[in-house]
Amino acid sequence: MLVATLISAGNALIRYSLGESSNAWLEIQWYLFGAMFLLPMAVLLAWLAWPMFYEAWITQEHSPDAGGLLRWPVKLLLPLGFSLLALQGVAEVIKRIGVLRGHLVLSREAPEEEV
Repeated sequence: MLVATLISAGNALIRYSLGESSNAWLEIQWYLFGAMFLLPMAVLLAWLAWPMFYEAWITQEHSPDAGGLLRWPVKLLLPLGFSLLALQGVAEVIKRIGVLRGHLVLSREAPEEEV
């Protein structure tokens, strides 16, 4: 949190005092934000959603409407989705470490020019 705050403050000072800025500084702020908040939050939400799914599965909860569907399949989507989001976050961290260590090169294709 301290590093993200210092980077943000430093970027703002340079931008307003020297009139220059870099997108790299903005991107590192987003990466740090993701590491601090989004990945841990995805794990927490998956953990908290699991009991809701489990109870619906054990009780074979149905919609109260006539001819309603089972509810556990849709409730499974919450822990499953947040788990997959957290797993993708871990994969991105591993990929970035590989890039920083020189084991992986990320290629970006140039966007096609419109005529």
